[in-house]
Amino acid sequence: MKSQRRILHIDMDAYFASLETQACPVLKGRPVIVGALPGSRGAVASASYEARAFGIRAGMPVAQAQRICPQAEYLACHPSLYIHTSRRILHHLLEVTPQVEMFSIDEAFLDVTDLCPDACGEKAEELAREIAGGIERRFDLSCSIGVGPNKLIAKMASKVNKPRGITSLSRDGFRRMFWHKSVEDLFGVGERTSASLMIFGIERIGEIAETPVDDLRSRFGIFGEALHAAAWGEDDTPVVASHETPPAKSLGHEHTLQGDLTTPDEGLHLLLGLTERVAGDLRREGYAGRRVAIKLRYSDFSDLSRQRVLPHPTQETRDVYRTAKDLFLGNYCGGGIRLLGVTVAELRPTAGRTQLGLFPEDRRYSRYLDTVDQIRDHYGSESLMPAGVLSRSKARMS
Repeated sequence: MKSQRRILHIDMDAYFASLETQACPVLKGRPVIVGALPGSRGAVASASYEARAFGIRAGMPVAQAQRICPQAEYLACHPSLYIHTSRRILHHLLEVTPQVEMFSIDEAFLDVTDLCPDACGEKAEELAREIAGGIERRFDLSCSIGVGPNKLIAKMASKVNKPRGITSLSRDGFRRMFWHKSVEDLFGVGERTSASLMIFGIERIGEIAETPVDDLRSRFGIFGEALHAAAWGEDDTPVVASHETPPAKSLGHEHTLQGDLTTPDEGLHLLLGLTERVAGDLRREGYAGRRVAIKLRYSDFSDLSRQRVLPHPTQETRDVYRTAKDLFLGNYCGGGIRLLGVTVAELRPTAGRTQLGLFPEDRRYSRYLDTVDQIRDHYGSESLMPAGVLSRSKARMS
């Protein structure tokens, strides 16, 4: 007898808004809306749960959001940050199982059938809790996870108890929970399909299930069969494993300040912290880079970017910081800075190889970096930081 599949669907909670709050901690606990800025015709891409309490939802026109919640912080999207973190989360999930499919930038399916031999699914729920806890410890981000016998049920289950929810549903449990809900709540049913179903008097998911499949096929073609199967919680779609991710072109971090920086020393303190994160990401993801760039945004919202190409690719913090420091001191002419960023580009995979130092102090530094990376991987990215970064954090971010 073929064992029942165990599928997890991981859905990051308010992903864009959570990352923006990470980058600017003063926003924590406040309504944050990411996407189009007020005055434009665009829409909301993501909203923090504080903003969702006012009824703000992704896809809502930003003008409507501003009428509902004018006190919110409205931020533009930073796609490079979201993509980079998504790649890091994928690498983390691949440590659990190679059967990982990234469904979108903030969603993933895991086939954990081989890891969960029990018939009742308790092991799958336990594994889901371990994964959620690991993501929170490592990335300081929360997620909700759905557990089910297939991708459809797992995905719909992950939406039930957001944020930080772990929801496990069998096929029977799926029917009990969703048959009374609107057809719009069935995964794969959009506005046009929903409207078409309602024209035929089908308003609830259970009504789709009770409609003869031949009738659905005659009205919707082959999609009618898929609708009927989905309403019954049936889905044989496999998890398509992401064994290899596209190579990164650059890795970087930006930080928006709670209060403007006004002295070179303050800028260097923040620059060091950003460099620690970027160089750590290079080593963790197995890259070395030649091009170091910094970005400054002044209090009047004008931007300045400068870059330099190194003689050889590097993944060492001191090399990146030395270059970033020179670029900063050579181009900062005073005035308030509200954003600072560091990026390393022209990346090359290291394939697990590291450059051996010629001198004892170089070898000691390499061992030091290995130790620091291991501590941060185990206890979190901010568990060990240079004293200069900590002293600045107390002054500006507390």
